[in-house]
Amino acid sequence: MNTNSPVYAQLNKAWKATCKVLFGEEIGELKEYEEWLKEYMSVTGKRKRKSHISGKDVTVVFDEYCKDARFVSLDEVKEKSIEPLTINEIKDIDRL
Repeated sequence: MNTNSPVYAQLNKAWKATCKVLFGEEIGELKEYEEWLKEYMSVTGKRKRKSHISGKDVTVVFDEYCKDARFVSLDEVKEKSIEPLTINEIKDIDRL
């Protein structure tokens, strides 16, 4: 962890603010908790799966998916998403 980078500085600032909210005080520098925070990160790294819609690569972080799981990329979800409800449709709870 490069503690001299501007990214680290921002993350450390957010870490301290979050700790202050959760615990009522700062509990230390972010770098002190690096190993604990990385505990559940994938050791094997990112994996590629094929999109069920297009067949293009989709990156997933974990391997803990069932063998028949299907994946789509975020841009495909946006393309295929439904139109938002109108105000009249939202008012009509029975239709929802």
